[in-house]
Amino acid sequence: MELDDFKNIWKKQTTRYTGSGKDENSGILDVIYSMEKKIKQKYIIATVLMGLDFIFFIYMLVYVDFFTGLSLAGVILILLAIIFGAASIWSTNILFKNDNLISPGKDFLKDIIEKLDRRKFLRIYVVPIYLVMIAFGLSMIFSEHLTDTSLILKIVIYSASYLYIIIIYIVTAKKEISKEKNEIEPIRKKITVLITQMESD
Repeated sequence: MELDDFKNIWKKQTTRYTGSGKDENSGILDVIYSMEKKIKQKYIIATVLMGLDFIFFIYMLVYVDFFTGLSLAGVILILLAIIFGAASIWSTNILFKNDNLISPGKDFLKDIIEKLDRRKFLRIYVVPIYLVMIAFGLSMIFSEHLTDTSLILKIVIYSASYLYIIIIYIVTAKKEISKEKNEIEPIRKKITVLITQMESD
């Protein structure tokens, strides 16, 4: 069954609990689906970028005798961070499967709430861990390959790398907090109300 059919069934389902086809809850699937399309695009871009980094480091490990000892451990840590980061973001993806057509009600709504909560957890706890893993990995690499460079150059390289990571986190976190307040939280409240109505029916 096509997505449009799914959306029509969903609207009938939500109308049953809201009492009016014009109720704002009756179009909740449209809002979620539109939001998920944008988020999935961001996930794809992030995954491609992480994939390119992963390929680069793998290439360096296999074909270039550059990483040894401590720097090798740093590269492995970065590779693990990349895998960890990609797996984490895709674990929050809301799936619109045909199986949901069988029972597109309370269970599907609860799954949406769970994924939204997981994204908040990801932003608060997982992203900092990911960035710390990257920072430690870079530190291990720098500590081995910058031994013969001047102190000033070391300070510049370390500072530029860590500042870049910090800026990315601050900008991303600020944007996500704003989105959480203005977009996600209203959706979560509407879904919670709809679940309550379904459970009391």
